[in-house]
This record gives sequence, C-alpha cells and structure tokens, in this order.
Amino acid sequence: MSETKYEPELGPQEEKKLEITDNVEIQEIFDEDQEERKKINWQDQIAMQELESKDQELMIRLKKLVAEEKLKTGADYYHAAIIFQHGKLPDDYLKANELAKKSVELGDSRGLLLVATSWDRYLMQTNQPFQKYGTQYRTIDSKKELYPVDPNTTDEERAEFNVPPLQKLKEEEII
Repeated sequence: MSETKYEPELGPQEEKKLEITDNVEIQEIFDEDQEERKKINWQDQIAMQELESKDQELMIRLKKLVAEEKLKTGADYYHAAIIFQHGKLPDDYLKANELAKKSVELGDSRGLLLVATSWDRYLMQTNQPFQKYGTQYRTIDSKKELYPVDPNTTDEERAEFNVPPLQKLKEEEII
C-alpha cells in the first residue's frame, strides 16, 4: 500500500522561504563573459581567437546547466541568452532568442532588446536578405554599415523591443 503524503497550504512566511533565487553558477558564467569583453582589444586577432575559445568554454558549462534545467529566474534566462548570443552558430542565436523571450516572460525586461538582436543576428547569419529590427551591423571596406532592414518593420515594432527608430540606427553607421 502506498503512502499518501499530505501537503498543508503554505502561509506567507513559508512562501517567502520558497522564493526562487538566481542561479549563482549562471551569474558567474555571465560575469566571466562580460569581464572578457571589457578587456579585449577588438583589433587583435590573437585576442579574438582567445575570446572565441573562452566563449566556447563558457558555452559548454552553460549548455550543461540548461540541459539540467537549472535556469529558474528571468535573470538566469537573460544571462544565458547573452552567452548564446555570443555563440558562433545560427542555432546559438535561436537559443538566445528563446531564452530572451523566457526572461521577458519571467519579468526581466532586459530581455526585450535581446529578443530583437538575437533574431536579427540569426537572420543575418543565415544569409537572409533583411534583418527585422535593425540591430546588426557589418563592416565593408572598413566602414560600419547597417545590415539591410526589412522595410515592413515599423518604428513602433522596434519600440516594443527597446530598439531605436530606424533613422537613429542608420546614424550609427557613421560612428
């Protein structure tokens, strides 16, 4: 005969004890990723290769945590999305997009812009003729250029994801 367990209703004090907290390991992976990017010389090819190697190490650690379902909070999903955004493959950008959407769903509004940037990066890296929002640039003949933007996407749609108006994005090309 199996035993039936009785689960009493939780009062306010017990509910507070069950609050979900950010995963410390995911935060550490994110912090490592951001620290590497603060000190990189983007023109140094050797440094860039080292960064790519570090990114792969962080990605391996993160994929394990994702597979083990260790992401619980909006911040966990946002931090994981950033790491996937720094991947090399289109599937990495799709995963970043999925994780960013989940971060927003869980209340982390930082994920809004990442939803747009990860989708645009995916479109760009799969050789689509347009990006949707206008978040991705490329360098042609040493000149920064906005990757072609879908003319059907409105500034209102961009604003929903904290993306500036198209005219402002085009002005960024000059920088």
